[in-house]
Amino acid sequence: MNIFEIEKLFDSEDTLELVLEELAGTFDYIDQSNTDFKANPTELPVIKEMLNKVKGCCGEVRKSFSLASKELATREARAYINRKMEIENEGTKFTTQLDSATKKEAFVEVEPYRRIYNILEGYIKDCEQSITVLQSLLKTITAEMQMGGGE
Repeated sequence: MNIFEIEKLFDSEDTLELVLEELAGTFDYIDQSNTDFKANPTELPVIKEMLNKVKGCCGEVRKSFSLASKELATREARAYINRKMEIENEGTKFTTQLDSATKKEAFVEVEPYRRIYNILEGYIKDCEQSITVLQSLLKTITAEMQMGGGE
């Protein structure tokens, strides 16, 4: 699915879960790679393959994450502004207390979008950590091979 098709899924709460469904295979691979780390891979080709796949997964998740981030911020701001306008149109003075309450209302209103954002953010952090570990392993094993007269 390209970025424009994914963007359409953020148009409505009804299609929001499809973002996660679209990335289910990617999430499965990321979760599986965490399990594979427990096996402590030491073979250079295996580490290179894992690194390339995790980098690809990270890129896939980042596309949706950037859209989730934009959509969350936009919808929360819109909810806040709409509620503020309603209060002012009712003739009520918009005080600091009302401002705080209105921000909380806006925060709650966009919960489904925040949920998607948080899930995607978690997977990106996981990918980034995996990439760091794999790069470190790759560097260590390569250095050991060079010192030991390997490749």
